[in-house]
Amino acid sequence: MVTTEGLPMPRAATAITIPLQGGLGNQLFELAAGIVVRSRFPRRVHYSDYWLTNPVDGETPRAFALEGLLRRDELVSAPTPRVGRVSDRLMNHRVIERSPDDDALARVGRLTHVLAGYFQRLSYVEEAWPELRARFLNSPNPAHRRLVSPQAGDHGAIHYRLGDYVSNTGANAHHGVTSPDYFVDVIRDGHKRLGITDWRVVSDDTSTALDLLASRGLPSNVALSAAEDGNEWEDLSTLASARACAISNSSFSWWAAFVGASSRPTEVVAPRPWFANAAASEPPLFPDKWLRRDRPLL
Repeated sequence: MVTTEGLPMPRAATAITIPLQGGLGNQLFELAAGIVVRSRFPRRVHYSDYWLTNPVDGETPRAFALEGLLRRDELVSAPTPRVGRVSDRLMNHRVIERSPDDDALARVGRLTHVLAGYFQRLSYVEEAWPELRARFLNSPNPAHRRLVSPQAGDHGAIHYRLGDYVSNTGANAHHGVTSPDYFVDVIRDGHKRLGITDWRVVSDDTSTALDLLASRGLPSNVALSAAEDGNEWEDLSTLASARACAISNSSFSWWAAFVGASSRPTEVVAPRPWFANAAASEPPLFPDKWLRRDRPLL
């Protein structure tokens, strides 16, 4: 029997479907959440790419990014409605993350069959990390294996998120565009305290990022360079292998910093506030050892 939405009627021990949404970083958080759900109950967990292949108006198009990390039986493409019936939520058939600091997984029950959200929560990642790291190590993609075994470098690295934070009205209003002063302050401090003169820049608009950073003035012996051309996984490795890493308010660079700091001592600097609205609730994402630095907006 099916519902009017084309989804199976919820019943005990049915599989939970997590709709994948967002870019690579968000999809990793969603994968981590599914690993946690499966280990706590246990429940079968499916990941749906339907929202990725059917974006709504105003949404930044994203591609499926977890090839090699999901088993074949975990990925589904069946339609997953974005808005379900009110009764589905009341009866806990659909659990929807309410806010960035909402512990949505605590509401998952035996009748839950859809779990939707970004799940940006440090405790979820730490709980999922042993299995998630094993998935990286056993992936057929060598970039996955390199990411979780980063070679320690003497360079510093920054991730300057521009792209849709500039071009997409909704993303700009929600996330804001970080001023280069935030990154330049990190570079100056890393140069003074740690002696780092080689800084690699990862960005979705590298030329603009380099111009913005150079415009603020840097110590004469500090060199900025664009990360070597590669895919997103190679960019993550550049960030993860750095001696010091300054991230953007982005799940992408958060993962690079987490993986790097989980593998060896590294200094991570994260911006504050995380969202453009400084009064908005922040996701519980930041390990105690990470440094927080105020970020002005452009």
